[in-house]
Amino acid sequence: MGGRVAVLSTSADKEPEAQRLGAERFINVRKSKPAEALKEWGGGVDLVFAIAPDAETMAATFPGLAIDGTMMVLSASFAPLTVSPFDLIMGRPRLMGTPAGSRKDHLSKLEWNESVCDKCCRVRCSCCEASRRSFLRSNADPAHRQALARSRRSGTCHREKFADCNPERAN
Repeated sequence: MGGRVAVLSTSADKEPEAQRLGAERFINVRKSKPAEALKEWGGGVDLVFAIAPDAETMAATFPGLAIDGTMMVLSASFAPLTVSPFDLIMGRPRLMGTPAGSRKDHLSKLEWNESVCDKCCRVRCSCCEASRRSFLRSNADPAHRQALARSRRSGTCHREKFADCNPERAN
């Protein structure tokens, strides 16, 4: 998608893994203020995925969004999240949330994905195989579900529209 990636964590031992996975920057929120670090890194960020945060860290990160930036909260504690009305007015940020689902939900989506792929693909895609391994860690993208539904009717690979699709004959 062409985005630059920064990882924010309360644990310094996550830095090697973040770098291995391609993060351009690692910010330890116990040693620096996340919003300031993000603002120094190009004026703020367009998107924050809050995947394992506490409310205090999210509130400290929120001002680090660029104008019209979005914080997508995928998991959180029950503590209230407090943001400054000034930040809301001046930066026009969006704060969104969605349940990430349970492991059982992810397994169900993986099985559905595979059953549709088996019905629609004349060739087995390498991206389908990658999907098998990574699907438990993510939610099904609505656009992907729509592509699956369309491909089921057309009999073509459901991932042809995606740039990373590399069809290979099944062995």
